[in-house]
Amino acid sequence: MSPRNNKHPMESRIATTSLLLTVCFCYAFTLYDATLYRDKPDLSQFGIKPIEVFYTQHVWPKGHSRDLPPPFEGVNHRLKKTSAKPGDFIVLDFEHWPLQGYRYKPWKYTISINNYTETIERFRACRPDLSYGFFGVIPVNNFKRAISDPASKSYRIWRGDVQRLIPLTAKIDAAFPVAYTYNDDPEAWGTYFSATMFEVKSIFDGEVYPFIWPQYFDHAPTPEHLRLNYMKVSLWRHQLETVFKKADGVVIWGGWDFKNKRAADWDDEAPWWNATKTFISEHEINHHDK
Repeated sequence: MSPRNNKHPMESRIATTSLLLTVCFCYAFTLYDATLYRDKPDLSQFGIKPIEVFYTQHVWPKGHSRDLPPPFEGVNHRLKKTSAKPGDFIVLDFEHWPLQGYRYKPWKYTISINNYTETIERFRACRPDLSYGFFGVIPVNNFKRAISDPASKSYRIWRGDVQRLIPLTAKIDAAFPVAYTYNDDPEAWGTYFSATMFEVKSIFDGEVYPFIWPQYFDHAPTPEHLRLNYMKVSLWRHQLETVFKKADGVVIWGGWDFKNKRAADWDDEAPWWNATKTFISEHEINHHDK
């Protein structure tokens, strides 16, 4: 046996298999569907897994103060309705506790972080078999500051807001940052997304699943003429490809008719949807049988 390869053949085979498994694991990428469209098909046939988002109005019973964490009765009530199986992610979308804008009132941040911590502990106490994370909390979302010069005061203020969240990272199972679109400049979105991912990784070493939306964001800083319009296919595909390279997966949101305050109708020929299917096919993403 050559001194350059003194392993038993079986050991070499095990080592090679382990390497292949490691490579496969590193390049695993999961698409999640959190869209609200009505009459949409079962997207799992296309390799997109469902994920549930719990919204504020479905967890706090009427009459209970939202200044405090949701009562156990509200947590239990919502969890009883979930179809999530053990190990599945639940995204908690509670956006009313401030995490920025109060630099000179730091006690407000302390209250907010305590509320988030207590909230996730209550969910975990009721269903410890599920995995949890907050929408748009880690890192706190701020498009304008994220695209500013990292040496600027604006960016440093944002970084301070992000670093303040470190105690909360020990409580979550994954991060679900916002990566929505606020203008029609692909470069600006790329800068925003890269900064967001950098700041997430600076405080959290777990899995990261950004939320993207095929429409432009519905209010400022998005220009009025763009709000809620569907973006160009080229920009949507650019976002999918960028997230594919930098994150563990992605959550697609959308499908809400803001004007009529109801779920929007599914369009099977929508350009964004066709582009998504092409993306899935080209990257051979398929989870429906797992």
